[in-house]
Amino acid sequence: MKILSNNANATNYIKSPTPVKKDIVSSETSVRKTTIKNFDEVTIRAKGFFDEQKFSKDLSRKILNEVMAPTDPQKVDDIKAQYQRGDYQIMIDDIAKKMLLS
Repeated sequence: MKILSNNANATNYIKSPTPVKKDIVSSETSVRKTTIKNFDEVTIRAKGFFDEQKFSKDLSRKILNEVMAPTDPQKVDDIKAQYQRGDYQIMIDDIAKKMLLS
């Protein structure tokens, strides 16, 4: 992590960034004024490079494979029979665990 400060009392190990110039254009006159804004800057970077596009594609591929995986017809028939008899119960705890651990 790198912390930069424009504070004059900062210790020697903190570098001061260059001030940012901001152009201000007056609407009444076409005179351009330049002001300098001093501010602190905090930059946080991961040690490794994180490729968001690769992560997104890999995640999409994984989800697609799970969705497209064939379901056991016997399991579907068992659930239908339980539903028709009125004794099918949704296992909320099991669903929550799978959602949190996946």
